[in-house]
Amino acid sequence: MAAWSVVNGEKPAKAANTDERRPAKNFRVAVLALATLVVLSLGLTLIPADPPAPPPPSATELARADAYDEALAIRSDSLRLTNSGAVDGAAAATLDDVVTLLTFQARALQDPAAPALVTAVPVTGPAGSVESSQQSHTPTPTQSATPRSAPTPPALASTLAASARTRLQDARTVDGGMARLLASAGVAQLLAAEKLAAAVGAPEAAAAPAPPTATSPTAPTDSSAAPPAGSGTAPASGKAAATSGATPLACLPASTGTASPSPAATRTPNAGTALTVPPDAGQAFSVLAQRGHQAVYAYQVALTRLNAAQRGPASTFLAEHRRGAEEAAAHSRLDCGTPPSPQPGYAIGGQFLADPAAGLAAFEGSSLAAYGDAIAVSAATQREWAVSGLLSAARRTNAWGGNVGHLPGLVLDENALPALSPPTP
Repeated sequence: MAAWSVVNGEKPAKAANTDERRPAKNFRVAVLALATLVVLSLGLTLIPADPPAPPPPSATELARADAYDEALAIRSDSLRLTNSGAVDGAAAATLDDVVTLLTFQARALQDPAAPALVTAVPVTGPAGSVESSQQSHTPTPTQSATPRSAPTPPALASTLAASARTRLQDARTVDGGMARLLASAGVAQLLAAEKLAAAVGAPEAAAAPAPPTATSPTAPTDSSAAPPAGSGTAPASGKAAATSGATPLACLPASTGTASPSPAATRTPNAGTALTVPPDAGQAFSVLAQRGHQAVYAYQVALTRLNAAQRGPASTFLAEHRRGAEEAAAHSRLDCGTPPSPQPGYAIGGQFLADPAAGLAAFEGSSLAAYGDAIAVSAATQREWAVSGLLSAARRTNAWGGNVGHLPGLVLDENALPALSPPTP
């Protein structure tokens, strides 16, 4: 075999083969690098990123969870008191009613997707559902703590009354549907606490805390206290509007801004003015104004047929309805509603004339849902007025021997509520 020489430029066969294989080797390296890059990119894509932290619970959800926890805690105390044998007779029956009430309310409060938790309700019907919260609440360790000793009956009544006032206070600030539920629960709890306190001979146990003295300018006000029974008092803004009867500027047609609008025009807020309440709040308060006018007529008819002992409370309630109708009409106008004018008379059934006390109880009870509607679609001072009105209407219903139910102002099917879950161990 001839040796390679610089002169003829020939290469050995082995060197020539090496140069020929080098492009193929480079191609394989490039393919492997590309495959590695693809695998790495797919791996980074398939590995899920850390999920975002859940948002903190809203004030509405916290209020619901607190109401649920307190209902369970007071229910447990009521059961311990029942099993202790410390009460008997009428007090024992009243205590059983408290257990039943809190069981029902806890079922309504434990699941935000329950029918009771609506965020809007029609003012023309007893109840409705548009949207519900999807958040859930995990029972706190308090629910599964070591059982405590049974409280005294007055202490239980006081605790239940305090819970009721918290529910009524929370109802003034949370979302509309939850506000209706909390207000309904608070009214029923307060009436039950007062009934229990009276049954055990300690009516003061359920009384509202005394307001701070006038000599202490820095003393906080008791904002959680329930409105006075049957006060029928509206915020100052409602009184001013009731006196003037003027249409708010926000409800005037945008084209004029000053001319007196037609009744149809007052139903739609001026698009250039921001309102703080939903547009159907005006209709809800119009319904309450109409109910107030009807109540005034019903009480006027009943006063001629009630006995002497019943005429005193009836006269007081008549005055409340007169004020309430005026104030509801004022709130309706503030929300661009068109409240109805009182009519010379309204239809009165024969059963009402035969038993006016029972008729008044039925009428007052049928008004509770209208107050619940107003609570759900109003805000700020208007909702505060509606909450106070719901409590007053429930008291009047009880005064005539009616039954306000477990959630006055909220109509729902008990069978649709979820069963009460056992405490978490």
